[in-house]
Amino acid sequence: MLDELERKAVALEYVRCINAGDIDRLLKVFADNVRFEDPVGSPPIQGKAALRRHLTDAIKGHVHEAPDDISASHDGRHIAIPVKIHIDNPEDPGGKRLKINAVSICRLNSSGLIEDVKAFWGRTDVSFVDRAAPESAEGT
Repeated sequence: MLDELERKAVALEYVRCINAGDIDRLLKVFADNVRFEDPVGSPPIQGKAALRRHLTDAIKGHVHEAPDDISASHDGRHIAIPVKIHIDNPEDPGGKRLKINAVSICRLNSSGLIEDVKAFWGRTDVSFVDRAAPESAEGT
């Protein structure tokens, strides 16, 4: 079981890797049997191969994630990550980008790998921003 700071470090490694576009290093923070529900209520992505495709699409969309303060649980397994996500709008390539305010709840296994992700965000958490709008440098 990882302590709170170690679990938070896993989340920050995820952010560093996705912002760097390093899909191979990014996938190393996930368990082989990962379940990834983004957003909650949509069909979950199951396993690393499917997650690779999902995260590769996000990287192709020039995703940038800026986390706020990460919270850890007392059970030694969970963390909650409030994050602002900027990503290209697939319905308006080259136009405004999407900004999504989300909170991800992650469960880690005994090896310290993320085995379950639930990303909470809804339509009212999405806005459009100019392509030139500055993104936070946090998490890079």
